[in-house]
Amino acid sequence: MRMAGVLAACVAIAFSTAACAQTLQPTQVDPQKLQLAKELIEVSGSLRNAELMVRTQYAMMGKVVERALPPERAAMAVAFQASLQKEVIAILPEVMSITTEVYARNLTTQELREYLAWIKSDTGQAILAKFPAIVQQASEAQQPLVEAMFPKIMKRAVDAACDQSRCTPSERQKVTEAITAAIRKPKG
Repeated sequence: MRMAGVLAACVAIAFSTAACAQTLQPTQVDPQKLQLAKELIEVSGSLRNAELMVRTQYAMMGKVVERALPPERAAMAVAFQASLQKEVIAILPEVMSITTEVYARNLTTQELREYLAWIKSDTGQAILAKFPAIVQQASEAQQPLVEAMFPKIMKRAVDAACDQSRCTPSERQKVTEAITAAIRKPKG
């Protein structure tokens, strides 16, 4: 039951992208620009890279959770996180579709063509080929910082959520205590 607050926060964060996407107002997009943006998204491997980044971030969070929680709590949290990751990855094609429209609305035809040409260039292809290794190395380098900052991040998340939902001081204290108990390292 103590994990309820943490899990609710994770769900809210994970699906905020989908919620924001639903609030976009449909506007007419130049079909030529839309086609160029779609090609740019495909050639750049945006879907593959987004999935890689989701998997990498969830793996990093999973390591933090496993180290921060007692084993009996960590197993459930990691299982929840794996399920959540799967759901987030499942919506990535829709996210990429939205991204395609955003590119088409915000970039000129010339900018899209030049960006696409760069992505197709030897330099663009070389950078794209190195992207998975860069993401992995960055994740490994960031891990100690994430672990060190996790308690502070959780506190700020509770404070922000309570500020937004106008928690009473008593409610804020209860949420803080529940999350602190949930992430407290086991003694031993």
